[in-house]
Amino acid sequence: MRTIYLFLLAFLPVLCWSCYDDKGNYDYHELNRTEVTGIEPVYRCDLLSRLFIPTVIQSEDKGRTYDYVWMAYQTTGDRKIDTL
Repeated sequence: MRTIYLFLLAFLPVLCWSCYDDKGNYDYHELNRTEVTGIEPVYRCDLLSRLFIPTVIQSEDKGRTYDYVWMAYQTTGDRKIDTL
C-alpha cells in the first residue's frame, strides 16, 4: 500500500505541471452585430395575394451575405408551419 502512495506522490507534480503552462486560444473578439429592421410582429394577408415586407439588414461586416426563410402559420387550429 505504501508503494502505491509513493507512486502517486511521484506522479502528482507531473500531472500538475502539464496544466500549468496552458497556451490555449484566448483571443476573444466581439461577434458581428447584425440588426434586422422593417419587420412587424404580425402580418395578415388574403389567400393568393402578394405580401411585400421591406427589410433592412444593418451589419458591421459589409461584405457578408445573409440567407433567410419566410414561414407562415395559422393562429388557430393545428398551427402547421408552411414555408413560403
